Amino acid sequence: MVQDFSYHTHTNTFGLFDGQNSIKEMIDRAKALGWSHMGISNHMVVHPDVKTGGCFFPDYGRAEEIYKRLVDEIRVAAIKENFPVLVGFEVDYFRDPTWEKWFERFVPTLGADYLIGSTHVWGKDATKGFLFFTSDASGTPLPPEEIRPHMDFYFETQKTLIRSGYFTFLAHMDLGRRYKVDNGTDFKEQKEELIEEIIKAQLPVEINTSAFAFGMTEPHPSVWILKELKKADIPVVISDDTHSAVHLGFNFDKAEDLLKNLNYTKRLRLPLQ
Repeated sequence: MVQDFSYHTHTNTFGLFDGQNSIKEMIDRAKALGWSHMGISNHMVVHPDVKTGGCFFPDYGRAEEIYKRLVDEIRVAAIKENFPVLVGFEVDYFRDPTWEKWFERFVPTLGADYLIGSTHVWGKDATKGFLFFTSDASGTPLPPEEIRPHMDFYFETQKTLIRSGYFTFLAHMDLGRRYKVDNGTDFKEQKEELIEEIIKAQLPVEINTSAFAFGMTEPHPSVWILKELKKADIPVVISDDTHSAVHLGFNFDKAEDLLKNLNYTKRLRLPLQ
């Protein structure tokens, strides 16, 4: 199998989401590549304790309105462009009973085709809310001695995400490498625990090629993790995690070569609606 689609892609719809291109431009690029279909999966980041602005929504009601409009926009564009497009969301998971109650109520009304399990949150400040990988709540890099408790928070969130059963596949499970808080061999015990949870849940995992754009020699997750997942026959799907049309399929050839070298044949391909 040579993958001719991507499910982890982002657009600039409504001027709120963090992609660079419109839905139509993404579809046009997929057509030009000769792809069979694609998925569009903008961020779903909603919680009262997240910062306001862009695709971050602290208000559940406002978020619901935007997400439902987004699904409709993608469906209409797919029909107009006569191209198969699945509608997904890259969901930031929050370990919060109120968030889970909202999510379980709202998602069945949304009409999405798939959900990508994700977290960009690596800690929580008692006074300033959730911390994201790029900085602490004030925008200041954390000193090394403060990194470990935040990474512990991150891995615990991922374990709960995997156990939840909400998601179609897991995104960039070792994202800390991108932000230089994990050199790839750090946090091995936590990653082994994640692998165990993935195997128990039989949750497919993406091979995220955006890592190469950040100067890394291996995708997310790293090769040793992929070898462990292969032993358990966990399906994988290649993701570009692209925020621009020109990068659709970015470094898919590297990912295909890696899978061939690993003799990794178990792949995820979603049914078209």
